[in-house]
Amino acid sequence: EGLYGKNFVSSVSRIESYYSCPFQHFASYGLGLQERMEFTLEAPSIGDLFHAALKWVSDEMNRTGKSWMELSKEQCWQLSRDAMEHITQMFFNRILLSTSRYHYIRRKLTQIVMRTIFALGKQATKSMFRPIAIEAAFGPGEQLPPLEIPLRHGNQMNLRGRIDRVDATEIDGRNYVRIVDYKSSSKQLDLTDVYYGISLQMLTYLDVAVEHAEEWIGFKADPAGVLYLHVHNPMIRTELELTEDLIEEEILKSYKMRGYLLDDPGVVMGMDAQLGKTSTVIPAALKTDGTFTKASKVLSTDDLQIVRKFVRQRHRQAGDGMLAGDARVYPYRLKDKMPCQYCSYRSVCQFDPTNPEQKYRHYESLNPEESLEKMRKDVNDDGHSS
Repeated sequence: EGLYGKNFVSSVSRIESYYSCPFQHFASYGLGLQERMEFTLEAPSIGDLFHAALKWVSDEMNRTGKSWMELSKEQCWQLSRDAMEHITQMFFNRILLSTSRYHYIRRKLTQIVMRTIFALGKQATKSMFRPIAIEAAFGPGEQLPPLEIPLRHGNQMNLRGRIDRVDATEIDGRNYVRIVDYKSSSKQLDLTDVYYGISLQMLTYLDVAVEHAEEWIGFKADPAGVLYLHVHNPMIRTELELTEDLIEEEILKSYKMRGYLLDDPGVVMGMDAQLGKTSTVIPAALKTDGTFTKASKVLSTDDLQIVRKFVRQRHRQAGDGMLAGDARVYPYRLKDKMPCQYCSYRSVCQFDPTNPEQKYRHYESLNPEESLEKMRKDVNDDGHSS
């Protein structure tokens, strides 16, 4: 409590850090240790740039009244150039204007933004969902209130964050919202990571959007899904000679979003009107009888509710652990993945991943149904205990 306070504000990434390794969380958020800043362009900074560029483009589209569906390639190019021109003047010490090499990188980044805008426009032509909020902030003093997590002994943790994009639509008289998150690297939503608390961001954001839908967008809404969009410059590999139309089709396929959707064909077809045996937009497809294929990433209404409750339970457990003083050097290991690979605090904790005597939390690899079953059990057990 001396470090964090009885009632404190936390981000979702902070919770994920705690579940990755309690000492990593303690070093970062308790002791406030930071690496010395260097004048370089690194991956996180490029991710920030993409977010800023896409936010600028969305604001410009709203200002001019343009529709995503009507964007031509030429308009996409102009928007991406204008966005980069505006952003690089104030981005990261104007580093993109500093050398010929960075001018080249800036051109490549402009091209990536253009490709992404074009893909978003093409996706919009197939979708009933429309963006209702870009960079939507929640937390104390923000547009949306914080997500309040009650802790032991009357303490409370307030979650803050910023949602890249919230989309909404009405289908058969019901309102639905979905979350879209822009990533500069390819990412899947793995329910195993959700179960162990190391990937809570997207489902927390969906919880916030549903929880505050009425006061924020004027109506109650049901969850429709969470999706990652990979912001990238696609490389098309083929032995065939492709026409320009086929190349464009392959490029759009590379922007197919990943995540989980509501197990409702009507709602999912609202995201891809041309949904059939395959989709170039979302991680779902239909069999000839109208049901979802086995490979489709869909969750029932009940399971979405279970996951929502479980994620809140994980937040509460982390908040209680932080205030209980849990600062163990105790990283997880899941297959070949562990947080030490990219941790800034290894020189402080002296943890040696090559030493067989070092203690890990060994996380078992689960398939989606096993992860859901464990979540259902934990939520039910928690309900009985409370």
